[in-house]
Amino acid sequence: MKVVSNIQPANPDVHYLNIEASVLKDVRGEAHFPRFYSHGRTDTHDYLVMELLESLHQAGYLHRDIKPDAGRRDDLISLLYTLIELTMIELPWKNVHGCQEMANIKLQMDHHILTKDFPGEFQQFFNHIRQLRKLDKPDYRFLHSVLCNCISVCMSFPLLQRIAEKKNSGK
Repeated sequence: MKVVSNIQPANPDVHYLNIEASVLKDVRGEAHFPRFYSHGRTDTHDYLVMELLESLHQAGYLHRDIKPDAGRRDDLISLLYTLIELTMIELPWKNVHGCQEMANIKLQMDHHILTKDFPGEFQQFFNHIRQLRKLDKPDYRFLHSVLCNCISVCMSFPLLQRIAEKKNSGK
């Protein structure tokens, strides 16, 4: 059996190896996932030890990291953008193809303008997720109540009306 170690300088603000270890524990025993052996921290480094993915390497794949690319905060921001797009509003970065250019537009965007035609709850939603750091746990109860308050207003948007009509007509 061959193992691989992932070693990074210790940083109390970054817990990527903890997240990766958590994912490995969650998928323990599933096909096509490496076996998890250990993870931890020394005085100077964080480490993770797992099975080498020889079968995937032989098939032409390279293991780059199994940790999630986005945190909960990023997922919630994507949800907000999706809800805005469902209203037929074109997002300012719709025709941008470069990741860095898109990221710059999103960082410079005044989200008050983006959500100005929406119920105030959308701004509350955005304000809550904007103040989160990447690994913070959002207040899901608050976010759920905010979104529930928006549903009736959002159903007046044309695209959502068509979706509801199709669902109700059985098509």
